[in-house]
Amino acid sequence: MNTNRIAGLTLIALPILFNIAFALLQQNFQYPDILREPPAYVLEQFAAGGSSLVATWYVFMLSAVLFVPAAILLGRVLEAGFEQLLVLTNPVVSSTGDIIDTYVYRVGLIQANFSLATAVGLFKSFVGMILVLLSYWLAARLANYRIF
Repeated sequence: MNTNRIAGLTLIALPILFNIAFALLQQNFQYPDILREPPAYVLEQFAAGGSSLVATWYVFMLSAVLFVPAAILLGRVLEAGFEQLLVLTNPVVSSTGDIIDTYVYRVGLIQANFSLATAVGLFKSFVGMILVLLSYWLAARLANYRIF
């Protein structure tokens, strides 16, 4: 499986898993309203919930924590296998088989146009950063999960 497919499946599965665990915690533990109660009452209710509540809490926690690597994988969507394309392309097909990485290599190192290569590389990094920030925003908006 490639990185794009893993990122896509992860970003589909994690919010579903997160919301199922959140709904179960709401139903069985009155989460997040119970957090306004005194700690002794919260611990008493948690102990009364048993092992199923502990398992639900672990699923809730892990699905929230796994948003971070999923967002980082989303930033790598623009990488398409630089080495393979560099080896397999030739001057006849380079205009149709170019990706951003091979274009930056060709323009920057072969044609010595460093300013254009730097600008294109920064643009690619900027788009990746926008995708990561967009995934954080969606996680905060749809699943109420915040990192910063």
